[in-house]
Amino acid sequence: MDIPDIEKTIFDLKTPDTFKQIAEKIFRKERITPEEGVLLYQEADTGYLGILAEIVRREKCGNNVYYIRNFHIEPTNIC
Repeated sequence: MDIPDIEKTIFDLKTPDTFKQIAEKIFRKERITPEEGVLLYQEADTGYLGILAEIVRREKCGNNVYYIRNFHIEPTNIC
């Protein structure tokens, strides 16, 4: 799904206007305030947050996704 498709989907959803205003800031590549982040965390659906996160991820990383696989065994029980 391309960004214009995602943008259309975001604004077609039945969500509060405050969420749509935050989404507009994200599409304009502006930072959201900590209060806006807390509002999304406390009240937005997980799927809505995932869509917004996908927009930011695509902007920062393009179509690449990275992960780190770290395996570490302690030789003793003392850390």
